[in-house]
Amino acid sequence: MQCPACGGINVRSIGELIRIQGLFELPWPSWLYHCSSCHLYFRRPYMTSGELLDTYKQIPESHWVDKDMRHDQRLAFTTLMNLKETGRILDVGCYRGDFLEKFPNGFSKYGIEPSWAAARTAEARGIKVLGDTVEQVDFKDLRFDIITLIDVLEHLHDPFQNLKMLASLLNPDGILLSTTGNSHSLLWRLMRLDYWYYTPEHISFFNPPWFRWVSKQLDLRVVRMEKLSHQE
Repeated sequence: MQCPACGGINVRSIGELIRIQGLFELPWPSWLYHCSSCHLYFRRPYMTSGELLDTYKQIPESHWVDKDMRHDQRLAFTTLMNLKETGRILDVGCYRGDFLEKFPNGFSKYGIEPSWAAARTAEARGIKVLGDTVEQVDFKDLRFDIITLIDVLEHLHDPFQNLKMLASLLNPDGILLSTTGNSHSLLWRLMRLDYWYYTPEHISFFNPPWFRWVSKQLDLRVVRMEKLSHQE
């Protein structure tokens, strides 16, 4: 067993994960693994990247709909508006464009979205959807001042390679912002294999040491980490 992020072999099995209802159902049990080299937690076995993409393409635009911005989205929006007043922004997993729509007209808005129905809604809102996944897009000379992944990183088959590609798309003073679960949170550590976050669509599970490891690999600087509850 190799770590999907660093490729290391210092990986151990933590145990079988609880089965939780989610976006879809996995036909087999999953085990949680931990890499002691980069600190990533991840589940195996899992769907192939092609199978996962086919599943996300069929998600209707009504699956993830909130009346107002969630707490993590509000925090991300406020943080970014305090750092950038204008520029080119890419939201990976933009869904219907609800988050990007909040940014003023001084921003050029781009998205990556596998759900065909949600991508059409985003485009109708003036967001240029570049493709289904980061890997499939030819960005050419396109560079961004802000790249966001709001509750997306945990869904990705290869989180490190995705971040590596996205980091290469940043302007010199660009910002990469992600919100995701924290496997070092107290409740998560107490509940271990029974935590609610192990829904079938979540593949990888992160923590502050992992992000510090990534920043060193990609020559990025961690500007800020903010802990927050998923609930209001």
